[in-house]
Amino acid sequence: MAVVKRNLRVGKPLIQVRHTTDSRLLVLTDGGGFCSVRVLEASTQYVLGAFNINIDPKHPFEFEISDGAVFAVNMAERAIERYSIDERGKTKVCDISVDHTDISAFAISMDETLVALGDSEGNCSVWDINGASALMEIKLSAAVSSLAFDDEGGYIAAADAHFAITIISLRGFDRGKLELHNAAITRLLFCGEYLFSADESGRIGVSSKASHKALQVITLEKGVITQMRRFKSDGVLISSMTGQLALLNLLNINHKPLIIDRLGDALTALTYDNGSGQLVLATLSGNILFFDLSEDKQIAGYLSAQSQEDESAFKIIIVDDSITMRKVIIGAIRHSFPSISMLEASNGEEALLLLEKHPDTKVMFLDWNMPTMSGEQVVRSIKEMKIYPHLQIIMATTEGSHSKVTQMLKMGVAGYLVKPFRQEAVIKITQKLYERLK
Repeated sequence: MAVVKRNLRVGKPLIQVRHTTDSRLLVLTDGGGFCSVRVLEASTQYVLGAFNINIDPKHPFEFEISDGAVFAVNMAERAIERYSIDERGKTKVCDISVDHTDISAFAISMDETLVALGDSEGNCSVWDINGASALMEIKLSAAVSSLAFDDEGGYIAAADAHFAITIISLRGFDRGKLELHNAAITRLLFCGEYLFSADESGRIGVSSKASHKALQVITLEKGVITQMRRFKSDGVLISSMTGQLALLNLLNINHKPLIIDRLGDALTALTYDNGSGQLVLATLSGNILFFDLSEDKQIAGYLSAQSQEDESAFKIIIVDDSITMRKVIIGAIRHSFPSISMLEASNGEEALLLLEKHPDTKVMFLDWNMPTMSGEQVVRSIKEMKIYPHLQIIMATTEGSHSKVTQMLKMGVAGYLVKPFRQEAVIKITQKLYERLK
């Protein structure tokens, strides 16, 4: 990446950065007892103005930046406040319901008409700023960890401390629940038809906002995901506490993310301006880094490139310690379904590694009796992770007793084959799954 002009040394932890539509840059820093708001000219990085927001140490604030203002949750006053960048004035947007014990998550819609609050008791509320009234009350099963508005389609997403995500339509009663993560969810982002969710282990879940179904799980380097932002029209920029900056292609979410850079400093926030191509990164140590991505051919090629694989490829993993049995299953499927992509694993550990590399796999043929890690242990591991709800598991076993079959089905297995089986049995069950899942 090419540096635009210079890096700014603020010296204090940076909370948020955001480009405005009039070519300014808003920077929030933690001053210890106050939040410092700086207004910069984005192209030259000259400071145009600054002001402070006092913070009661007993009631820490939550902040969000809009196009021309900073919104803050003031728990001492039990109010949501708006600080205008140009007028330097403070106005109270609305009072906070007494039901909220403390605020653990805060979000504001792009048009500044709605705000959402979540607390440690699992209470979530959506407020109309113009009417200063609560539009919706939502109760989650645990503390609210993140909130996000979908300004295009009228949805809100809320993540809780049980690693679950609730998607709710603001225009009706449509509501769905997703379980893709096994670590604390740190960020939510609606982008086009997708909802992106990120967690502390470096995993990013991709879901359909309309159907509430998990589509993909992407793993970055280990480390807390700190920020996700829309990049141009086809990408999502992702930053982490490990200093990694990655780009995800919206045109093909099955592509591996492009690692743009690995910086030595933990990233706390980022912002990108489509007009100028300027990327601004904020770091934990107090640096503001400016980059120009407008002429980056690597990024342009990544966003425009077509997938080397068929995006609609139907993937199956065959897991068996017997190479003969793997060949029987592969031969049957390949003869009748030449478009299906197949992967092999000789034991349970290999199967889990393959699944992590190919999280869009639709079906797994899994042997029950294997050394090192049994089929039962593989199934339990997959179910405990809760990030592959779309995966259909077909068990292959010599144990055809009613009790064993019942046990497998209770564990969530979609079907079973009893050894020795004929290729026709494999074709029949594959046909059924292919028609249902393709």
